[in-house]
Amino acid sequence: MDAPLSLDDLLRFMTKKGASDLHLKPMRPPLLRLSGKLVPIKSAPIKPKELEDMVFPLLTPILQAKFDAHQSVDLGHGVPGVARFRCNIYQQRGSIAAVFRRIPYEIKNYDELALPDVVATFAHYPAGLVLVTGPTGSGKSTTLAAIIQDIARTSPCHIVTIEDPIEFLFTDHMATISQREVGTDTPA
Repeated sequence: MDAPLSLDDLLRFMTKKGASDLHLKPMRPPLLRLSGKLVPIKSAPIKPKELEDMVFPLLTPILQAKFDAHQSVDLGHGVPGVARFRCNIYQQRGSIAAVFRRIPYEIKNYDELALPDVVATFAHYPAGLVLVTGPTGSGKSTTLAAIIQDIARTSPCHIVTIEDPIEFLFTDHMATISQREVGTDTPA
């Protein structure tokens, strides 16, 4: 697969190919996760400085400080008209690497996600704690987005999310939604 090497062009290419993830590591061509398998893009390996120049502009001063302290940072990044992406920038073997996971703009409902009927009842609990757990890529964020969207469409309330990072962008309906990002909108 041939692809250009600007970050947003790589993210557009990734989305066009239907990949779930984009892996960027120095001295390797970019890798796409297609149907669960990593597939290299036909391009020259990315030099360490090129990779830094691609991903460091995404960091606000707060995120840069977090990266400097922990050698890893998670953030959200959007490409208008394409998708949002959850990004993890991290240090490995003395250089920078990054992984981007595609987050669709459109939030799917329970039926589209083929969730069990019991999940829809979570949106109507008057109080309590609901835990949504599972491994990476199992649909935790997508399930929670469907629940929040359901509450927003059916209940006149105020929903506050605290996320790290913000992934799905919600629209007010009957409810108003305040999305707060850890480290940016609220202390860590």
